[in-house]
Amino acid sequence: MILFLYALTPDQQQSVVEYVELYCKDLYNFAYRLTLNKTEAEDLFQQTWVKVVDKYDQYKIDNFKGWLYKICSNQFKDNYRKNARYKKLVKDDFSDSDTKDFVINTSRSEDSTYIKVELRDKKQMMLEKIYDLPEKQREPILMFYYQSMKYEDIADALSVPVGTVRSRINTAKKTLKIQMEGESYV
Repeated sequence: MILFLYALTPDQQQSVVEYVELYCKDLYNFAYRLTLNKTEAEDLFQQTWVKVVDKYDQYKIDNFKGWLYKICSNQFKDNYRKNARYKKLVKDDFSDSDTKDFVINTSRSEDSTYIKVELRDKKQMMLEKIYDLPEKQREPILMFYYQSMKYEDIADALSVPVGTVRSRINTAKKTLKIQMEGESYV
């Protein structure tokens, strides 16, 4: 990203560096929550910062974090659409995606205690349930619970009223509760 900074004025460069230091961890966590994959999260994280530098002269909002998350969310959607088209064209030797994910994940697994594994599985199950939610519910719940964003900031990032954000989060929570009770994890 350092190379891209040269396209900015020195003042803009300093501002971007400060924003990177301030939001680096939060943005990566958000990217990971969207993708559920470390490599894809790293790519999305980098793509977001490149886009921020590229579009920095268009930044006019007072809420940088909301603008940053909106860029990340939009980039994720673009990547998802590209990958969906690609998956239609490319075939692999796995019978289904669950088998493929199991093989990939177990090949990277590490030894850990039973409790850590169970906790990780519960967290993973929750993230999968969140990931299965409709996009309009998934994004605000990830921003609220995993990024600790305020309702107003989420509303700015998603370009919707605050009441809509509250409604979507509430609906998502009810859906998740029903799903988790069905799995007996509550």
